[in-house]
Amino acid sequence: MMRGAIVLITALFSVIFLGRKQHFHHIVSLLLITAGVFLVGYSGIKESAKEGAGGETKPFGIILLLIAQCFVGGLFVVEEKLFDGYYLDPLMVVGFEGFFGLCYWIILLPIFQRISCGEPGLCADNGTVEDSTLAFQQNADHTSILLMSLGIIVSIACFNATGVSITKYASAA
Repeated sequence: MMRGAIVLITALFSVIFLGRKQHFHHIVSLLLITAGVFLVGYSGIKESAKEGAGGETKPFGIILLLIAQCFVGGLFVVEEKLFDGYYLDPLMVVGFEGFFGLCYWIILLPIFQRISCGEPGLCADNGTVEDSTLAFQQNADHTSILLMSLGIIVSIACFNATGVSITKYASAA
């Protein structure tokens, strides 16, 4: 739920970097979203402080999540700036984002498969950061994992296509 901060960050970046003006109804909406994000973050910290809580929410984790949202907000503002200056088809933009993401992972996966990892809950079974062979084997052995993976791919593609289209025809915020 803390990812809801992306709306506030994107609106702030669009004012700072694109010179957009936020109207009264935008400001009221942003204040409500900020209050909701604060309540979610605060309740997560309070719940994890209780004894017997299943997971632990750390303030550092929330800070890292907000920093990540700043990068995503920056991406949305850059996309809006590109759409203002050039004619770009939203689906082509999403396709290029996916292509460059694939290129990054083709480079990073072999590196991650050689990095030793000493953290039991975060490592692959072979003691490295990533084990792609195991991932492909699990997809082959369990049809449900394969179907869920394909569903996630379609879901993210639709989400990105919708987001880029909204950015093009409305605004990033």
